Amino acid sequence: MEGVSADQVLDCWGLVCPMPVRRTAQAIEGLTQGQVLQVIATDDWFGPDLEAWLKDQPHELVGVEQVRDEIHAYVRKR
Repeated sequence: MEGVSADQVLDCWGLVCPMPVRRTAQAIEGLTQGQVLQVIATDDWFGPDLEAWLKDQPHELVGVEQVRDEIHAYVRKR
């Protein structure tokens, strides 16, 4: 995603719901406030699942983009 720099990349390639969101939740705990986690997933439901999870979280969804068969999501820890 142009203009966004990830501090950490989480590879969830091939994982299906709910694992990409669970791994995202675990990985973001290891970041400091303001850092950005890039998550790469292939599960078509990852985008909606991530948005639903973030409704109950303080973290910010910076953006989501489709890159070939992958979904790249960027989440800033708050």
